[in-house]
Order: sequence, then structure tokens, then C-alpha cells
Amino acid sequence: MKKKLDSMYLFFACLCCGAFVVYAIYVNSFGPNASLIMQYFNITESRHGFIITVQSVGGLLTAVWLSLFGERYNKIYVISACLALLAAGSILTGVLPVFLPHNGGYMLLLLFVLASGIGYTGIDVMMNGAITEVYPEHKDTILPVAHAFYSTGAMAAPVFVALTVDAARPGSFSVPFLLSGIMSAVVGAAYLVVGRRIMPSTPYADMARRRAGTAGNPAEVFRNLNGWLILCACLLYFSFMYGLSVWMPVFFQQEKGMEQQLSGLMSTVFFLGALLMRFASPFFFRRIPIERFYAAAGILSAVCMAAAFAAGPSMVPLIVFLVFAGGFLQGANTVALVMISCSEFPERTASASAITVLAFNLAAMITPLAVGFLAENHGFMLPMYLLALCMAGSVLVVLAVRRPGRAQRSQASRQ
Repeated sequence: MKKKLDSMYLFFACLCCGAFVVYAIYVNSFGPNASLIMQYFNITESRHGFIITVQSVGGLLTAVWLSLFGERYNKIYVISACLALLAAGSILTGVLPVFLPHNGGYMLLLLFVLASGIGYTGIDVMMNGAITEVYPEHKDTILPVAHAFYSTGAMAAPVFVALTVDAARPGSFSVPFLLSGIMSAVVGAAYLVVGRRIMPSTPYADMARRRAGTAGNPAEVFRNLNGWLILCACLLYFSFMYGLSVWMPVFFQQEKGMEQQLSGLMSTVFFLGALLMRFASPFFFRRIPIERFYAAAGILSAVCMAAAFAAGPSMVPLIVFLVFAGGFLQGANTVALVMISCSEFPERTASASAITVLAFNLAAMITPLAVGFLAENHGFMLPMYLLALCMAGSVLVVLAVRRPGRAQRSQASRQ
């Protein structure tokens, strides 16, 4: 029988969810804010995409390091430090217009987003393990709920940006970052204080013993071809997701003639659908094989998004419905990819789970810059269709991965 959590542990679980919320709000504020950022710094689409690329360089290096050596560190302290770094980068971005003139400070912005990228990636990599280890009897409930709160933050970010910026003042792009940085600082401080209170009864009370048990090669999954194929499938999926998160509002504003607030709300509609699927996914996972679910949901999501991109500017209700359906259908695909990866490497679940984080940062480093470059030279229609093809391509790679995996296990069982 599961033990009932006391109030301090419940509060700590809420702070874990809060960390995902502030992380999601920060990451997903760049898309709805793209037009004002480009106006303030007088930059093109490709240079705006480069902001995300620089941010993801720090994230990628952090993901690699923590996926290899993260078990040696106290996760509560690492997550607290990463929340502080996210807060610092976001607040410094928020005060840029106060100290620098219009069109100035682009290089400083790159430095600040680099720091924030390290911070939010550390939260992403370490939080799954922290929840699993602090709540071993309740992880099946708390972990999905925490990820659902990320979707809540992602859904709220476009509304948050729309309510806090002024389209007539490009410098107001900084307000959402300043406010999200303050929220990150508050959550980080509370997380550290409560984490220290509960630490004596967590696995982090004796870190010397934990470090002694971390011998071995955590990157063993990449000795297997399937590990690289799963990384490829994750990279294609997160290219689809990150490209939409950063550029979909600008696409609807420039190609469909929507107002800034309405185009930003398209991201909210997309992530609202994803949030609902996060809560509904256990129902589907119990009834449909995970690979079949991923294939069906991924293809249908790609079709819905391609149809939304093709719809005429006067068909706004249809576009809203298609974007919502596209978001809903792919909403559980991140969890599905983690489950597929862990089922392929059941003895290396930590490294297998880290594949998705590596792919997320690779996609964030490449996709916004590539879409921005294509948009400058060919308009937004071509890159948006290519993003839909990325989702379909991810499905094909997953299906290709699972066939040899099933054959190998079948042969082993016969022997």
C-alpha cells in the first residue's frame, strides 16, 4: 500500500510542477514575441533563429554532460542552480531595453539566452530522475502530472506574451522575460528551501554512496544502431515541434494576415490540444500498442497541420480547428518516444530517456535557424510544409526501428 505524502512532500511536488511551468513559459515566449524582437534589434528571421541556436548550444552541452555524469550530483541542488541560471538569463534579457538604446545589445542577448539554455536543460534532464527517486511509490502519478504542467506553461506562454507586450513599442518584448525570470527566481528559492528540508529522507542524503554506484558506461545505448535511429526519430519530431513553437505565430501573421494577438493565440490553441492529450494518453496507452499509437497520431497530426497551412486567410475557424487537432494528436508523442526508447534499452533507462533531451536541444539548435533562412529566401510556406514532413518522417523512422527490435527479441526468445 502506498504511503500518504506529508504536506512538505506535497509542496515539493507542486514546486516540481512549477519548475516545469516557468521553464515552458520561457522557452515558448520566443515564438509569439518574434516580431517585436526582430523589430527592436533590427534583425532578420535568420538572426532571430540564431538566438535559439545559441541558446541550444549551451543546452546541448549540458544535456550531454548530465546524461553521462548526472547521477554523480545531488539533483535537488542541480535543479535549484539551474532555476537560478534560468532566472538570471531571463531577468537580464528583460532589463536590456532599460540600459541599451534601440537596436543595441544583440550580442548581450545571445549571452543571456546561452545561460538560460543551460538552466532550462538542466531542469529538463534532472527533474525526471529527481521525481522518480524522491517519490518511488508515486512517480507514476506525479511524473505525468509534472509533464502536463509543462504543456500548461507552453499553452499559457502566447497569452502571457500577448497580455504583457505592446505592439506599438518594440522594447516591450522584454516584459515577458522579466516577469518569467522573477517567477523562476521565486520557484527556485522555494525549491531549494523545501528540498533541503526533505533531503535527509531522500536518496540524496548520502551522496558518497550514490557516487560509488555510478560506475559503468551510461552512453552504452549508442553502441547499438537502434539508439541512433531513435535519436533520429526524436530529432525529426522535435524539429516539427520547435519549428512550430518559434515560427507558427509569425507564419500566420505574415502569410494569413492575422493580427499579432490572434496569430500568437494559435500557439495557445495548439498547446491546449497537446495538454488535453497529455491527460488522455494513459487511456490510449492501455489499449493501443505504443508504436501504432505514435504512427497514427503522428501522421494525422502532420496532415492536420499541413491542411491548416494550406487553408485560405478567410477560413480562420477551420484553421483554428486544424491547429487544435494537430496539437492534440501529437500531444503524447514525447512520452511515447521515451517509452519506446526505454523498451529498447531496459537496462539503461536513464541514458535511453536522455536521448529525447539530446534530440530536443539538437532540434532547437538547428530548426529555428534553418526555418528563418528558408523563410527569408522562399517565404514561410515551404519551411512549414517541411516541418509537417518532419513529423511524418519521424513516424517512418520509429516503424523502421521497431521491426529489427522485434525481430531480435523474437529470435532471442526462440533460442
